[in-house]
Formats: sequence, C-alpha cells, structure tokens
Amino acid sequence: MSSQFLIPKTLLPIFQPHLHRLLRETAPVAMVSANRLRNLYRMWRIVERQNIQGDIVEAGVARGGSAVFLGRLAEQSCLPRELWLYDAFEQGDAFDGGGSSCEDVCHTLFDQFNLDRSRVHVADGWFQDTVSKFPDRPIALFHLDARGYEGCKSCFDQLGPRIEPGGFLVVDNYGADEGTRQATDEWVHSIPRSLVKTPFGHTQCCFQLPRV
Repeated sequence: MSSQFLIPKTLLPIFQPHLHRLLRETAPVAMVSANRLRNLYRMWRIVERQNIQGDIVEAGVARGGSAVFLGRLAEQSCLPRELWLYDAFEQGDAFDGGGSSCEDVCHTLFDQFNLDRSRVHVADGWFQDTVSKFPDRPIALFHLDARGYEGCKSCFDQLGPRIEPGGFLVVDNYGADEGTRQATDEWVHSIPRSLVKTPFGHTQCCFQLPRV
C-alpha cells in the first residue's frame, strides 16, 4: 500500500476514471490530500472485493471533503452501507477544521453534493460524548483524522470493536501527533489479533483486521 504503487495522476483518468471523477468533484472542499483520498479508495476497493460487511465511519470531518468522498463510495457500494461522521466542528482545533460549523458541513454534504440524508449521519460534539452513541452496527472502513490522545482513545474504545474482520482502520495523523500515535498503539496492542501497520506517506498508516 505504499504510495509508490499508486497510478501516476497523469494516467488516472485513463486507468481509474471513477476515482478521477471523485477526486475532481471533492477537490474544492477537501482538506485531505489527493494521495490520502486515493489510499482510502484503495481500502474501499478491497473491502468491496472481499465483501466485507459494515458501514463507513469518519472521526474528524473538518470541512467535509473526505466525508463527501466517503459518502459517494457508500452510495456506490454493492452492499447497503451508511456513513457516520463525528466532529466537534467549531469547538475544535482550527488546524482540524475548527470554525466550520456543523450547519455549514451539512449544507456541503446534503445541499451542495446531494448526499442521501437517510444514509449519512452527522454527530456534533467531542468524541468522548458522541461516539458512545454509535449503534450496534459493523464497520467496514474507519477513517480517523483527528489529534489528541483522549479523543482518539474514545474512538478506539467505542468504535474499534465494531471493525469487521477484513475491515480497515486508517489513521491520518499517526506520524504527526504523539497523542494519536499513543492511542493507536495502545489499541493495537490491546486486541487479541495481530495487526500489521502499513505506513502511507509521512503521517498516515493503515491496518486491516485479519479475517477469522
């Protein structure tokens, strides 16, 4: 999953036209780099090919660019998937999108990009207060794009056990934030199954939970 195996962006319209269209569509609002979105797309393709059950979850929504990207993937899945989004929005750190209100992001998701309101769920608040309300549903792809130990630990405690065997955890700030890295390492070492960490770029890393 190293970036060296990605198709060069100049050839993307030819070999991966679907991905190319998604990247162009979400570019105006995405804070996540195109390469990271391409990596999320690769994880989704694997989940689809392996018929992994479950929803898509993103913790750390910022302006909603990657949420739109993930929402499009959920819409086009061969399985019925829903998208669950968690963020403190204007309460949060400005680096992570603080200042973008929940209302602004919902406008982006539902009015600008016309995502299906019945399949996209947005929770406004600190992770410690919101992720515990996630329903009893499996997760196929969990994208954690947040900083700080306590919030990330809450996500792992509440959402980590929901990730299906064969599903993916993608952590964006593993290489950039000590709190995120500590919470991730603690969770990985606490579960009975061995996980292989796959770095992507300088900050992102991915884990696929082993099939039983």
